[in-house]
Amino acid sequence: MPNMVRAVVNSPAALKSMWGSFCALDKGTLGAKLGEQIAVAIANRNRCEYCLAAHTVLGQNAGATATEMAAAQAGQSGDAKTAAALTFVLKVVEQR
Repeated sequence: MPNMVRAVVNSPAALKSMWGSFCALDKGTLGAKLGEQIAVAIANRNRCEYCLAAHTVLGQNAGATATEMAAAQAGQSGDAKTAAALTFVLKVVEQR
C-alpha cells in the first residue's frame, strides 16, 4: 500500500477526496500510458524518488517499455505527440 494511502485511510473525508480525484482523472482522454509518462517526467523534475518509482511501475503496467519510461523521465519520447505533451507539462512545472 502506498504511503500516501496509508496517510489518508484514517480520514474518510480525505480518502473519499483522493479517490474521487483519481476516478475523475480516469475519465480523461490521455490514456494510462501517456498519463504515467507525464507523471514520471514531473516526478523526475520534482526530484520525488517515491513518485518516480511508483509511476515507472504503473507506466510499465500500462504498456510502456522500460526504455519509454526512462526517456519520459528525461522528458523525451520517440513519438512526436508524446514528446510534445512531455515538453508542455515540463514547461508548466518549471514556469508554474
